[in-house]
Amino acid sequence: MINKNWAFALGILSLSTAIVAADQNMQDKQPPMPMGVTSQPTGVITPPVAPAVNNGADLFISADFIYWKAYQNGLEYAETGITTTPTTVGGTVPRGTLVAPSGAWEPGFKVGLGLEFAHDGWDLFAQYTWLAPQSGSGNQSSVSVPAAPSGLYPILGAYKGHTSVATSPALLNDASATWKMHYNVLDLELGRNFFVSRYMTLRPHFGLKAAWMTQRFNVSQDFNGLQSANFRSEQINHKQKNWGLGIRAGLDPVWHFARSWGMYGEFAFSALYSYFKGKGSDTLYTGFGQTGSSNVYENAQRNFHGVTPVLELGLGLEYMGWFYDEAYMLEVKAGWEEQVWFQTNQLVNGLTSGAGNLTTQGFTLKVGFHF
Repeated sequence: MINKNWAFALGILSLSTAIVAADQNMQDKQPPMPMGVTSQPTGVITPPVAPAVNNGADLFISADFIYWKAYQNGLEYAETGITTTPTTVGGTVPRGTLVAPSGAWEPGFKVGLGLEFAHDGWDLFAQYTWLAPQSGSGNQSSVSVPAAPSGLYPILGAYKGHTSVATSPALLNDASATWKMHYNVLDLELGRNFFVSRYMTLRPHFGLKAAWMTQRFNVSQDFNGLQSANFRSEQINHKQKNWGLGIRAGLDPVWHFARSWGMYGEFAFSALYSYFKGKGSDTLYTGFGQTGSSNVYENAQRNFHGVTPVLELGLGLEYMGWFYDEAYMLEVKAGWEEQVWFQTNQLVNGLTSGAGNLTTQGFTLKVGFHF
């Protein structure tokens, strides 16, 4: 019986020794971690990305040049493709369009400041974004009367709703509009950048998003063919301010296809509790070009609170270079960004408000340095 017990114990010991040796052999055959990518031991689960953090926390900074196109939906102010002879039997009209500012490409910037902590590789990052699409030609729109039998009709103002005057439509000689915006956004996030495989890193993050914006939308139009000859031109002015603060979360993956190069993606979603403050005025003039005697047709405002969802996406290439035994890192990114701010058009329009999303898209170049 004793001999059998000893034989069983020796068998278990031999099996354990073989398993440990095989595991060590497999570890020896694993390819090494890329040099300069992480200074953490390879045995650590989800090791953080370099540079190594000294003295508890290290500083990093970033600056972005952005060249974006901003577009606000729901700014249509005139329409073509409606016949000037609605009572004619068998008449036809060429296909028309809705006229609105198309948006313009404008430069802007981002600046960021952060801290990387020795505690498990977490970081805290704050970034401010500024954009002011207001001087480009795409934000200034004008249209003249098309060829007969198509007319130019107002969508906004005192004589909008041409269908109610089908026997004598409200025609425009010409119309023009300008749209301007000041875009200010501040993001504060807590994240961790770590490896999930030899060449794949992820940075989940969460925090807060704040925004304060101002929009101005002005329309000038001259009339022709109104039932009343009292007024020949109109000036419509809209202004909207909105402030918001809410929760933001996202995920930033990077595929490292070389030691210092990778392809990055960015995804974030926010929900901002926002306050909208809008006002609008509409003034009619007896002369063309907003001249002569005037009559204030509308003077209204609308203030309210609501939740604004925001979607952010990005894709591009990234370069990372390490210095002094991975104590410092230079980071350069170049890519494409897109953002959707849902239902931001709350401009006062008659007795109702407008509706539409604000979208931004364009090129982003980031340079960052980790100390």
